[in-house]
Amino acid sequence: KMEPKWHSAMWRLEAVNKQFSRLKNRWIPDEALNIERGIVEAGYAHPDWLSAQWALEKAGKGFRLKNRWKKTYLLGR
Repeated sequence: KMEPKWHSAMWRLEAVNKQFSRLKNRWIPDEALNIERGIVEAGYAHPDWLSAQWALEKAGKGFRLKNRWKKTYLLGR
């Protein structure tokens, strides 16, 4: 079970430019969501890696995250 106050479950957007951001972990600030190895994972991501850069796109009443490198979307379940 994930607790709402766990810093490991908290993420923040760190702007790369006006279009893309990195999703950085609050508990381990050096970790970012990336797809460098073909799957979504949290881990070290070099600042230049496009695999760790995401665009927020409007989708209906919410938004979706599109990866800059592979042009694929992060799907939540």
